[in-house]
Amino acid sequence: MMESIIRPLKLDHDLDESHQVFVSGFHHVFYPIMDEAKPALCRDMVKICARIGNRSFVAEAEGRVVGILLGAAAPPWKKLRAGLSEAVFGFGPRAFWNRYQMSAFAKKHLRRVLIGYSPHVYKHPPSWPWAEIIVFAVHRDFRGRGLGRKLMDAFLDEVRKKGIKKATVSTDTELDWKFYPAYGFKRIVTFPLKAYTLILPGKYAEGYIYAIDISTAPKPTGGQIL
Repeated sequence: MMESIIRPLKLDHDLDESHQVFVSGFHHVFYPIMDEAKPALCRDMVKICARIGNRSFVAEAEGRVVGILLGAAAPPWKKLRAGLSEAVFGFGPRAFWNRYQMSAFAKKHLRRVLIGYSPHVYKHPPSWPWAEIIVFAVHRDFRGRGLGRKLMDAFLDEVRKKGIKKATVSTDTELDWKFYPAYGFKRIVTFPLKAYTLILPGKYAEGYIYAIDISTAPKPTGGQIL
């Protein structure tokens, strides 16, 4: 049996390996901005998501980070504001002035993704205090070994400790959405997704928002959690 450790993310220490997991998990939908831009673009995306969140975890196996869950559970306003400010006043201008050296195709895809993902925001049912899984991925070489469930267990246990009654996550048909209903999430929103029209021309995709009642969420069942 593979030994694994689930522990809180240490952004400065874990960024390189977390970036590698992010690339492994999302390359099939983000490949233009991964292959035709500086790696700093996706590294900055990981940093922003981690800074917005306040309950993020990594899965370690074989001496390295192989899974990430960047999540938020009623984050302090100061932390949330800092992450959003970096997105608006840091990432935004760098992308606009092409500091990431994106190809023309990569720039078009990034714009399409940002616009296409917007329904995940304005169709999201409001709730407070809120808990959200922002980024969730396991490296392709380590899937099917229960690491995703252990990461989710750790995050939802923190949500439970904070007294939050519901957690939500946004996903779509081009991602591994089937994990969520298998774990216990219920789909609450469905909408046409137009984020991938450049890379998947003619293919119909849907965006999903899932929620889970924390009172019925599974309790951690195993694995070393630090």
